[in-house]
Amino acid sequence: MTQVAFHHNAADRGQAVCRLIAEQVAAGESVRVHVSDDQAAEAIDRALWTFNALSFVPHCKAGDALAERTPVVIGGGGPGAARVLVNYSNELPPEAGRYAIVIEVVGQDGSEREAARARYRWYREQGFGLSTHDLNEVNANG
Repeated sequence: MTQVAFHHNAADRGQAVCRLIAEQVAAGESVRVHVSDDQAAEAIDRALWTFNALSFVPHCKAGDALAERTPVVIGGGGPGAARVLVNYSNELPPEAGRYAIVIEVVGQDGSEREAARARYRWYREQGFGLSTHDLNEVNANG
């Protein structure tokens, strides 16, 4: 069964997504990043290059010649070889149930939070395993 982890109250959604992707890669996971459009793909691509000056997260965009051998693929269709899906959009990611883990990152914007609540309800109705993580608590506790 797919496990869905909602990480909410992200002060900077892009930074939170990058940190969670890096954690998954460090754990040996392959990651697909669902984006809503090319602009979002560009934003997360740039953020992965710059979010941590002391490390590098190997990544590329879907369609790149290295996509099959790269642990993080941004955009594209179905799951391919990835076990983890990170949703960097406010929409329900397609084929979420084909991944072992879905990570949802929710910022502090009201419309973003409302869209996340709708996705949470849908996942619950479909019988997905759900967990929530308050990023304010994580940041406060180190």
